[in-house]
Amino acid sequence: MVLKSLKATILIACTAIFSSPVKAFVLLSGPTEAKLDVSLDSTEINFVLSSDVPSITDKDKFLGGIYASLPDDQFWAALVTEAMAVWNNVPESYITMNLTNSTSAAADSEDQVHSIVVDSVNLSAAAFASPNIEDKLIVDCDITVSSKSTSAKSLAYTLMHELGHCLGLGHNHSNYDAVMGYSRSSRSLKLGLDDM
Repeated sequence: MVLKSLKATILIACTAIFSSPVKAFVLLSGPTEAKLDVSLDSTEINFVLSSDVPSITDKDKFLGGIYASLPDDQFWAALVTEAMAVWNNVPESYITMNLTNSTSAAADSEDQVHSIVVDSVNLSAAAFASPNIEDKLIVDCDITVSSKSTSAKSLAYTLMHELGHCLGLGHNHSNYDAVMGYSRSSRSLKLGLDDM
C-alpha cells in the first residue's frame, strides 16, 4: 500500500513538472521573477566603477587592440562599457546601463548603488554578481571582479554574464551557447537569442 502511494505521488509530481511550460532560465529569486527598477518612463540604470583596476592581459587582442594604448584605468572603463553596450544594444530593449567612476564605489548590498569593484578574493571565476532583491525588484546589484590576472576578452565576457544577473537573468540550463549558460565553449562578445 505504501509503495502504491509512493508511485502515485511520483507520477503526479512528474506529470506536474512535464506538463508545465519549460523555462530556460532560473530566475534570480527562484520561482518569482526579479528585475531592475526600470521602466519605459525611467530607462537608465547607473553603475559605479571603483578606482581599483584588475590585472588585465592581452589588451592588444581585445576588439582588435582599439583600446590597447590607453592607461590601465581607462582601458578597464572601456572594457566595462563595451560589456554594457552588448546589453544596451539589444533590439527593442529600453534598458540603458551607464557607467560612472567613483573612489567610493563599494560592494555594499544595502547602499542601493550598483557598483563594480575589484577585490583580491579567492574566486574560482573572474567575477560574481550580488543582486539584492526586494519586492521582485533588484534594488542593488554589485559585481565583484577578482584582481587576479585575466585576459581582456575573457574579463569582458565574464562582465557580460554578471551584468545579465544584474538585469534579472539566472543561468540558462538548456542553451549552453547563451552568455547566461552555465558552461559556454564560445567566448564571443555577442548575446545568444535566449539572452536577448
